[in-house]
Amino acid sequence: MAAPGDNAGTEPGAEPGLWPLIRRHKRAAATALTIVVLAIALTVVPGLVDSSSGPLRDSTTCTQWSAASAAQKAAYVQLYLDEYGTFSGAGSTSAAVRARIEHGCIRAVFLGEGDNLSVLAAVR
Repeated sequence: MAAPGDNAGTEPGAEPGLWPLIRRHKRAAATALTIVVLAIALTVVPGLVDSSSGPLRDSTTCTQWSAASAAQKAAYVQLYLDEYGTFSGAGSTSAAVRARIEHGCIRAVFLGEGDNLSVLAAVR
């Protein structure tokens, strides 16, 4: 019977542990490491380059509008007022323009057209 700590059933002189295993199987360890790094990159990178993190434009869809932050929405409303003026029919204040966009986008999403309708079209 083998005493605890003996390397019974293993190769003579083999050390137990992860590092000796990696040293014996370098190609397999490199492949496993590459797969892990790629998996992490494929998980993290899309979140870093998410299109919703940029400024909103006239072509922004209602779905993107609903996912945008309050600061992004406020910036677009100000851009809209600067570009089209207060007499565009959407309202003369930021709150009125934002309410008009919200109303149009809620209607579009309800009808299943949230991905097809732009915020500019929702205002009009």
